[in-house]
Amino acid sequence: MSIVMTVSEVFCPDLDGFCPTSEYTRGKETPRSDVKGGVEGLVCQTHGAAEFIDVIVAKAGEEIMASKLHLLQSKVAEASKLVSKHGCSYYKKLMEQNKQYIQEPPTVEKCQHLANQVFCTRLASIPGRYESFWRELDYVKQLLNNRQEMKIEDAGIASLFGLDCFAWFCAGEIIGRGIKITGYHV
Repeated sequence: MSIVMTVSEVFCPDLDGFCPTSEYTRGKETPRSDVKGGVEGLVCQTHGAAEFIDVIVAKAGEEIMASKLHLLQSKVAEASKLVSKHGCSYYKKLMEQNKQYIQEPPTVEKCQHLANQVFCTRLASIPGRYESFWRELDYVKQLLNNRQEMKIEDAGIASLFGLDCFAWFCAGEIIGRGIKITGYHV
């Protein structure tokens, strides 16, 4: 038994997209002469009601996304107007509040000089950071050797630190996979 449905657009798996037709026959091919008001000779078929429902849901999803896109465009236009109207005064206010941090003269050469100073200062801080790292590691080793004397507070802090590291690892994995939460092998 074939079911004929009248829709303005239906999904054609053979053509990788939506095709305009006036009649849609599920379960059998539509002969060339049966296609009315659409593209002559276009064959659209699907197998089962679930796939047809997926087609309708996909089409509704496209319409929702189109309305959301229009809403987003209007919000961006509104924000752009706000920035163009108040951006200059905000910039001047920000520069006035932070004038003690501005190096005179504010030129490209001065910015390059400051960037070199920051880089060299960070390089100079490496030995101190290296020593601090080994001191922290020795403290952790000492705590592990004296587990019997460890307080509940220290164990709680250590477990929270481990949980924090695991959470950041998971966040990195999710971001690395293109912010997709599904598809992980657990």
